Amino acid sequence: MAEHIGIFKGREKDYNELILKTLLLKEIGNLPTAWQISKDVYEEKNPHLSLEQKRIEGYRETQKIYSVFIRKNGRLNGLESKGYIQCIVENKKPVFAPTIKGTFATLIAYPDLIENISDTMKFDLQPFIEHSRKQLQKASSKLAYFGVKIQIQRPAIYDEMIKHLLDRIKTKEGLFELVMTTKNALGHGLDLDSLSVEEFSVWLVTNKRFRIFIENLNEGAEP
Repeated sequence: MAEHIGIFKGREKDYNELILKTLLLKEIGNLPTAWQISKDVYEEKNPHLSLEQKRIEGYRETQKIYSVFIRKNGRLNGLESKGYIQCIVENKKPVFAPTIKGTFATLIAYPDLIENISDTMKFDLQPFIEHSRKQLQKASSKLAYFGVKIQIQRPAIYDEMIKHLLDRIKTKEGLFELVMTTKNALGHGLDLDSLSVEEFSVWLVTNKRFRIFIENLNEGAEP
């Protein structure tokens, strides 16, 4: 199903996959710089080289990858402009992390990674929370994304919706279910490349299961 995701097609496919896999397995507080990403990608592409071979040619080959990644319209810029990764400042250095959209795209292509990140999600949830709340509120109490219309009767429901989603993606079972839901939607016309991070966040909280959850909240029932 990765073939339905634009960044995983064509000549840029391999680097895009390697960048996102590298970022997905990094922990907040230890996010990589562009050079560190390039070094990790070089080692991932050459797992059988000896330490001596890596010592001799590692810097030169990493430099080649780095130049592809950081140039204007390079791989990092391309992924960031499409909302798959984000550049943030950590310890006064620009470092990179996957967005929630980039995380889901990578897990659709590599579902086995869910086992590695399910207990503690490796992307910063705060931008997702802020994006989701702003986008939900911008919809003026009615969401009409992808033909979905939901009446939000209490402002506090916005935060309850987001909390419910975060609780699900922090578990292996909940994350797997949402990844499979997204994968299925790709086969029915969902286009990740065309969605902003905010729009993808809204899509996650407007699938069928969430509509039932919101209806229960509106009625004051236990979800």
